[in-house]
Amino acid sequence: IFMVLLGVAACQTTGKSGDNTTTTTTTTSADPTGPVEQAPVGIENPHGGDNLSQYLKGRWVSANDAQMSIEFDGATYRSFYNGAEKTKLAVEYHDMCPELVKGVPCFVTKDGTTTDRFIVVEQQADALRVRHDGASEEALLFKRQK
Repeated sequence: IFMVLLGVAACQTTGKSGDNTTTTTTTTSADPTGPVEQAPVGIENPHGGDNLSQYLKGRWVSANDAQMSIEFDGATYRSFYNGAEKTKLAVEYHDMCPELVKGVPCFVTKDGTTTDRFIVVEQQADALRVRHDGASEEALLFKRQK
């Protein structure tokens, strides 16, 4: 489902009936762009809570592959490669992920049978680093499209 977000990553996702957990195997390349300054996460985060959807709204371009982008528009998530839409899914935003003890913001995509959760690891006005929950600890960096 989220193969475009993960670029050349190989994904295998299995949704469990009755809950929002996933099991995912992912391989990603290292991030050559270096660290992004981390903003506070959780309730005190200026982009968290009810504002997370406003913070994410718009198009984000991968720092590793300029042809790969993602877009958030209210309750809809889209992924693109080379300008062509690859996925269109329902998305939910959480200032504190429901199944995580860490109290970090996340967004959840759903296609009816599969649910994927993405942890917002770092965020700035023009940079977003997310990690596919249950996958590698590596996070993907996106820059806001101007």
